[in-house]
Amino acid sequence: MEGDRAASRGQMDIHRILDMALHVEILAEKIYLELSELFPEAKPLFERLMCEESRHAVIMTINIGFLAFDALPPEFAIDMTPLIEETLAIGGALEERIRRRDITLTEALESAISMEETGAEAYFQETLRGESTDSALNYVKRFYQDSMHHADLIRNFKNSLQQNRTVVQPVMGDSLSKLNCWEFKGCGRQPGGIHESDLGSCPVTMEKDLDGVHDGLAAGRACWVVAGTLCRGKVQGTFAQEVTQCEACDFYRKIRSEECSSFLPPAELLSKMKK
Repeated sequence: MEGDRAASRGQMDIHRILDMALHVEILAEKIYLELSELFPEAKPLFERLMCEESRHAVIMTINIGFLAFDALPPEFAIDMTPLIEETLAIGGALEERIRRRDITLTEALESAISMEETGAEAYFQETLRGESTDSALNYVKRFYQDSMHHADLIRNFKNSLQQNRTVVQPVMGDSLSKLNCWEFKGCGRQPGGIHESDLGSCPVTMEKDLDGVHDGLAAGRACWVVAGTLCRGKVQGTFAQEVTQCEACDFYRKIRSEECSSFLPPAELLSKMKK
């Protein structure tokens, strides 16, 4: 009986810390919206981050029950709690300075980096120990990787300001940043590519039903739904395997970030392809 009560308390602790993590994502989304309005010169960067935080909040909301009651061990809450509390404190202080208009762009960027890195460290605790189920661990890894990616984006932007460069992070919707997978990966398997003759044309380059999706050529910006591609040095298998593996791909993450609310889910992409 006592063991059952302890397990119940553990589950309550897990649900509580996941609620706090969800609060972090929602707070970050709000902060980036406010920063995009406060600093027009950094609007593309902050809008991109805002979009990703919104996506995180949706993912967390949908899966919070699964993560709390079926997957994550009670120790997860113990390790994550202080770091999530610190992340909320950093975000709260940043939001207060934004409200007072008592902050420079450089200070805002520094605080945002600290918020993202502290949040990433919170998720990384469980990733290191690997005590959760595979599915739950994948969610933890995804949030960790995205938070670190956000910190890198902000840091690069901050460095460009310090070096008096005019280069900023890719603007969402900017066609110049909308590369096809073969351009991003440099595989050389597109028509006329350096490896077309010895490796053959990639199926992605011939999938005309997806031409124009995410402003790409053929399936160049939807390659994850095309089976039989040659990626990571070997031929990929079925669609289901492809999508699972591609979720960790830097190009997939780039497209997802750039397209934001315009990102088409796999089911819709598949419906466009001829049977």
